[in-house]
Amino acid sequence: MSKLEHKRILLKFSGESVAGNEKQGIDPKILDGMASSVKSCKELDAEIGIVIGGGNLFRGEKLNKAGMDRVAGDHMGMLATVMNGIALRDSLERAGIKTRVMSAISMSGIVEHYDRRLAIQLLSDGYVVIFTAGTGNPFFTTDTAGCLRAIETQADLMLKATRVDGVYDSDPEINKDAKFFDALSFDDAISKNLKVMDATALTLARDHGLPINVFNVNNHSALKDAFNKIRTGRANPAILDDVNVDYYGNMTPINQTSNISIEEGRSIVISPWDKNLIPEIEKAILNSDLGLNPSTSGDLIRVTMPALTEETRQDYIKQARAEAENSRVSIRNIRRDANQAAKEKQQSSEISEDELRRIEDLIQKETDKFISIVDS
Repeated sequence: MSKLEHKRILLKFSGESVAGNEKQGIDPKILDGMASSVKSCKELDAEIGIVIGGGNLFRGEKLNKAGMDRVAGDHMGMLATVMNGIALRDSLERAGIKTRVMSAISMSGIVEHYDRRLAIQLLSDGYVVIFTAGTGNPFFTTDTAGCLRAIETQADLMLKATRVDGVYDSDPEINKDAKFFDALSFDDAISKNLKVMDATALTLARDHGLPINVFNVNNHSALKDAFNKIRTGRANPAILDDVNVDYYGNMTPINQTSNISIEEGRSIVISPWDKNLIPEIEKAILNSDLGLNPSTSGDLIRVTMPALTEETRQDYIKQARAEAENSRVSIRNIRRDANQAAKEKQQSSEISEDELRRIEDLIQKETDKFISIVDS
């Protein structure tokens, strides 16, 4: 198993991120996608804590501006984070991940009350721990709660999920000319009043040396999926994502019919929810082009990954390079289409030549950025 640079991680999800396109309520598909991402990290032996917001259900600050008492509104917002935490716990547990929910507000019988020492022990024991109800106090954001819990539980890194690809000087969803920062000091983020986090959270992270990475929660990279499906000596459930089983007449992905886990790094263990599906799952795996041989023991199906040889290792490297080049070609095709659309607007006098050059420059910068991601 490869050594992780950051062993213990605190993930910060906004409430809006679990709402999907609707921006309100809870989208189960989004939660399942989050659970899948967390599971991938757990399979690398990461220790993961999660802080989740409640803005998809209730925003105390917004209603305060409409006349509601701020403290009452913030208390209601804390309860919204507990609801999101319980929903996320359900998705994680259905994905086979041991999960506990802790609340800064005592809610006996529903979730556990936050206990720092217990949280650290649970993280060490392989549990995902979801921290809810913010800091337990009004006037503090869940970003501040995320930094606080990361520091308290001795996390090596905080990952903040947003709807954009990183930190900008303004909202790129509104301002297409927003400047992207590849890297940024805490002092710069505070002095520039960037909205990626509030100043309290940034100051807390700065003073305690907590590194923060910002990423796009919706960027489910096709390239990453392609890399995950390249078979290596290490077991990876993603290799089965495209294998469908005949589920009473409907061709259904295996991961929607079973719990899938990793055993000792080399074996994928499949536990069908309906034991009658075992012969169909075996047949689907054998008929795929993955070259895998399943074996059944009782109610479980095991798929052991063959050991790597130098020859197969080189084949997988070639596959990875080919997938990367396919992505580069796709990115360049998008650049071509965007440039063509801009030229057509210039030819029809909708934009000037100066505007055309500016747009082409922006398109090239975006192209270079995503090519760099592929190279990484």
